[in-house]
Amino acid sequence: MQRIVVIAAVVLCVCVAAVAAHMALIEIGRDVVVLHKWTAAGNTHRTRLWIVDEGDHSWLHHAFADSEWFQHLATDPIVTLERDGVVRHYRATPDPQSHDKVHELLRAKYGLANAWVRLLAGDAQHCNAIPVRLDPVQGGS
Repeated sequence: MQRIVVIAAVVLCVCVAAVAAHMALIEIGRDVVVLHKWTAAGNTHRTRLWIVDEGDHSWLHHAFADSEWFQHLATDPIVTLERDGVVRHYRATPDPQSHDKVHELLRAKYGLANAWVRLLAGDAQHCNAIPVRLDPVQGGS
């Protein structure tokens, strides 16, 4: 019985360490934005996400076709993003053709943290997230 308790304790410690490592790799020292998006029920949903930039565009690589905020983009493409304490409004457009480019930008920007996420979530070739291009709304800050 004591052996089972010890094994369970070790497994629990490993799980806690993995979760702590995951959070540290994703959050600490990284450019993490907060997406504020109204839900169909009228509530605000806040999601912490990685963001990558290239030229005049930014991309979120989090959208899944069945997520509520992604489905809501068809009727209301304006999202609010908080980045470095600054809140801005963007027009969010699904951009599945940018999938490979966004993964390349994620690898370059987030390095080891991105490798960790890909290890847990599967490689970029099997990723079913849909990149969302963000274009600043003129006068929206």
